[in-house]
Amino acid sequence: MPFVSAKAICSDGNSSVMDIKGIEAGDVGTIMGIKIGVINSDDISVFNRYTADVFIDSGKASVSNGTSKEILLGAGNYNVSFVSSTDEKAKVKIGGDEGFVDLEDYATIGSLNVYLLSVEGPSGNDLGNAVVLIGVSKISFSNDQNPSEIVTVGGKKYLIELFSASDTEALFSVSYCGSGEVQEEADVVAANETNVVNQTATNETENNVAEEAQNSSEPQISVEEARRRAAELELGINITEKNASSLGGKFGNALGSGWTWIGFLGVVVIAIFIYFLIRLYRKEK
Repeated sequence: MPFVSAKAICSDGNSSVMDIKGIEAGDVGTIMGIKIGVINSDDISVFNRYTADVFIDSGKASVSNGTSKEILLGAGNYNVSFVSSTDEKAKVKIGGDEGFVDLEDYATIGSLNVYLLSVEGPSGNDLGNAVVLIGVSKISFSNDQNPSEIVTVGGKKYLIELFSASDTEALFSVSYCGSGEVQEEADVVAANETNVVNQTATNETENNVAEEAQNSSEPQISVEEARRRAAELELGINITEKNASSLGGKFGNALGSGWTWIGFLGVVVIAIFIYFLIRLYRKEK
């Protein structure tokens, strides 16, 4: 799948600033002041697809019994300390909040996302230890669905883009604007194209309505008027059907009476014919 790099532009027309850096999976790297913690990365060569799950505004802490570590994030400073562990999960405390997180899984402790990279349970006098990634927000990048995203850290917007990834490392670029706000050119173009399409569709609809109004020889009528005319038409049809039925019945009755008169006249004619035959017969005698 071809990769199309996102282009960062500034809302005030000035040029953006960009830096590129690779970060190993399970580690935190800083690009343009943004701390990115790579939870995992993957390269699926057969599908020409690569991915990376990351924490934005992130830190990493390795803690054990009796130890703690302060993590400095854009959202504030957090003290991470170890509480307890098994070989499959750990209980850690971040600031005044604590909670369990399973190995190679996520949890939310307080306002932060936590991912447990490794853990060891108690062994002898060693009460165990844990290595965690913490972060303010989580993003899943992929070259085919979500190659870039705009994030806000410390009140400033940054455009982060996944350039490439392997099973052990991910390559990112980060862009920001010294003045104005960073924008992704593809988003700006798409928004403009959407506005153009919507305006074009609106204009075409208005033109079609105007053209139909001009070409129509019938005056426009309301919905109620149309219903009234339809009702009248239906009533007229019913009346016509009834009249046809009535006329048919009358015609049939008249026809029946006609056949009765014809029969009667036939009898009269035959009787007259017989009468004249009898008279003729008597004269001959």
